Amino acid sequence: RAPSHTLNPSFPAPPLILSSIAFVCLFDPIQITVEGLSPLQKVTPRASLTGENGELFQSFAYYRTESNGELDLTCSSALAGSYSGVEPMGLLWSLESETPFKRLAKNVLTPFYVHVEVFEGHDITSQLVGKCINEQKFLGEGAKRILVREGQLKASLFLPPGSGPFPGLIDLYGTGRGLPEYRASLLASRDFVTLALTYLIFEDIPAFTDILELDYFGEAVELKPQALAESLCRAETARPPPSRGDVTGGRGARGVTDFCQLCWLCLFTWCCWATSLPSSC
Repeated sequence: RAPSHTLNPSFPAPPLILSSIAFVCLFDPIQITVEGLSPLQKVTPRASLTGENGELFQSFAYYRTESNGELDLTCSSALAGSYSGVEPMGLLWSLESETPFKRLAKNVLTPFYVHVEVFEGHDITSQLVGKCINEQKFLGEGAKRILVREGQLKASLFLPPGSGPFPGLIDLYGTGRGLPEYRASLLASRDFVTLALTYLIFEDIPAFTDILELDYFGEAVELKPQALAESLCRAETARPPPSRGDVTGGRGARGVTDFCQLCWLCLFTWCCWATSLPSSC
């Protein structure tokens, strides 16, 4: 379906076109083009979205249209603003909050709504040329989220669409509280069976401790797909993945690397922002 757009009647109907569909999976490429403007006209595209906590995130960039009066962010170069140069996805990755160091708190089951507006000149307070809304989803079409509460485990399982088999991942974060799911949901939309696993400060799991029990990670690796298939009523999802690995960061990296040295089921681990690792790694 075509994206919604509103045009300023004082302009000769310049349509703002944002990709070929009105919704995409988060970080999927989109094409932003503006047509029907004057040659070499100064314009300022701006993107904005409001997080679940009410925080506003915005980005903008200064452009000149081409000699045919068109602007295409896949090949046009930004002169200044939140970014510069040719950046097709610049309006999205450069989004910043009005309050420094704020991040988007996100329920992965609900989408982001990105408002894209184009203003005349190099000023976001000038005349509005056109606008549209793009829906950005964490979960791709057909992907599934299942809450896992088996044994000691506190996790969420994300399954790609289709019958698989798919490679499996266990996703852990550092010492932050809660159960972050956004990375796992995005991986599931890229054909990885992903278990978002928490081990600190969630439900009945206590706060920071000096000892990480490796048996807890063992339960996650040995989680039986058959039990999950019963809750889904989809036999094809019971097929075990051909390989399993871990994506982890912060303090979780230490526990995972210790465990992977002992468990033959875990074939690889990817550690980011690790504070300390065993000397054998």
